[in-house]
Amino acid sequence: MTINTNSIIIWDFDGTIVDTSNKNYQVTQRIVTKISGKPIQSFPSLNSLTDYRTANSRNQNWRLLYKNEFNLNESEIDQAGRLWTEYQFADDTSPTIMNGLDTTLKNLSGISQGIVSQNSKDNIITILATLGIGHYFWAIIGYEEVGLDRQKPNPDGFLTCVKRLRTKNTSRIYSVGDHETDVLFANNARKYLNQAESPIDIITIGVNYNHGLMDWNHMPGHMVTRPEDCASIILQKDLHSNNRF
Repeated sequence: MTINTNSIIIWDFDGTIVDTSNKNYQVTQRIVTKISGKPIQSFPSLNSLTDYRTANSRNQNWRLLYKNEFNLNESEIDQAGRLWTEYQFADDTSPTIMNGLDTTLKNLSGISQGIVSQNSKDNIITILATLGIGHYFWAIIGYEEVGLDRQKPNPDGFLTCVKRLRTKNTSRIYSVGDHETDVLFANNARKYLNQAESPIDIITIGVNYNHGLMDWNHMPGHMVTRPEDCASIILQKDLHSNNRF
């Protein structure tokens, strides 16, 4: 099978490549209590890991999470952003790679792959190295490389990653994520790219590894429940594309 190397894959990180929910939950607890001066019990979204995951799913990005769930003002949210990397490295909770993702990355290794995340770039690099999968990714865009007011679903991070991975022959981008915001993120990037230059095909893939109810207003082009399904979709589409010529 010939892989179309004119494609790009842009992955979300948390909840898509790695299960970092427990680590992020611990870090968020410490940051919020430090900044607010209030105990954990004051914030229903921090009562349990399940509550934290639910809160994340109903907020488009981390800034809205801190605003809507923890009642932090803009200055306090900026402070939280500055503390994130330090607190991530101070926390020893071990994230785990999603089951089957390592094989998926290997099968897709002929395609340029990048990560755009609202996590810290340094933290992402450290986790990827620990898990032995860092070599698959040719570009990593963390929240620090995007303006604090330009986080997902604003397309800035997506466009930065595309700029680093794209060649003059790139004709297709796959965007993979576990949140409705990732769909909006890719859709906003599509609008920008189509207005700025010749149209490019962007295919969105939503992941639902826990088989939960996906009550999204904006649905992806494809929804998968296993990482292997991402590879199947991408390889089949690229094979079909190659066979047309």
